[in-house]
Amino acid sequence: MKLRNVQALRAIAALLVVGVHLVYDEFRIFGTGGLLQWSRQAGAIGVDLFFVISGFIMITTTWNAFAQDGAASAFLLRRALRIYPFYLITLSLQLMLAGAAPWALHWAPQTPWQLFASFLLIPHGQDPVMVVAWSLQFEVYFYLCFALALRFARGYVPALVAAWGTLTLVAAVLSVAFPIVALQFVGSPLTFEFLMGVAVGALAASGRLVLPRTLFAVALVGVAGALALATHYITETATLDETFFRALVCAPPMALLVYAAVGLEERARAIAPRPLVALGDASYSLYLWHGIAIGFVSFVVARLHPHGRVADLVFLAAAFAVAWLGGLLVYRFIERRVIRAFRHLGRAAPERAIVAKPAVA
Repeated sequence: MKLRNVQALRAIAALLVVGVHLVYDEFRIFGTGGLLQWSRQAGAIGVDLFFVISGFIMITTTWNAFAQDGAASAFLLRRALRIYPFYLITLSLQLMLAGAAPWALHWAPQTPWQLFASFLLIPHGQDPVMVVAWSLQFEVYFYLCFALALRFARGYVPALVAAWGTLTLVAAVLSVAFPIVALQFVGSPLTFEFLMGVAVGALAASGRLVLPRTLFAVALVGVAGALALATHYITETATLDETFFRALVCAPPMALLVYAAVGLEERARAIAPRPLVALGDASYSLYLWHGIAIGFVSFVVARLHPHGRVADLVFLAAAFAVAWLGGLLVYRFIERRVIRAFRHLGRAAPERAIVAKPAVA
């Protein structure tokens, strides 16, 4: 069973990220007077929502798997098969396309080690070749740590969450004095967003869902406030202060939003519309491929030498539409086929390791 509201939130998260990258292309074409220039990096909080949802999904899809033989390895295998094949194919195709059409992928020359690290999603102190894959580096880190947690009984989850949070804070403090890549990565406050998702998932899986309508309204106000603050606080270059801002200001309303959305669906009071759910299913494709969609529209529009707000509005609408449609098409004709092609490998993992309440995507 799939939670439609959670899938819809995935779509919203992906569209927020699309908005961030639209700002860059809009600036190149229309300058500082562009319609989206006021928003700056605000849409980056879409990644914060992704991280909360990631923690939620991991705990709910493994709710009955803690301390079971083979659960940790099964979890890692399934996650690796879900993330890596499509990512590697996408990165390879985009690199080939970038050779023929530079607008398709913005990236700087890489050393052999940086290129290797980018393909394996290993943090190496610089942006990966595909810039948006920085968030996948965190996902892989979350998977590894969560797999370790699966070796313990479920009753230890609160203690494990507390230990992980403490480790994150210690690493963050040490990274100030010792700017080592590993310390900076492990000490990123963005880990707390994942842990918030774990907490929300534990509440949902244990049936503790209360006041969904009221909390949904509160969450919307909180998210709106976070977006407003993010326009002034989030910049292109993430700093420790900024990531603390995102974890402390942006993530809590996102976590509350996920909690309330699940509660609304559990009580059949509000279910997201099908088009948004469909885009949520394709959110991974949209996330990885939207740069090409925006680049293509920008490439075409820039050569028309447009000016004025009407032209800007047409550009933004076209870019969003092409990104949306492109994400759906890539999902249907590439990602789904990749999933099917590698699905048989996942059967090596015991089915009992993935038992959900509620079941999620």
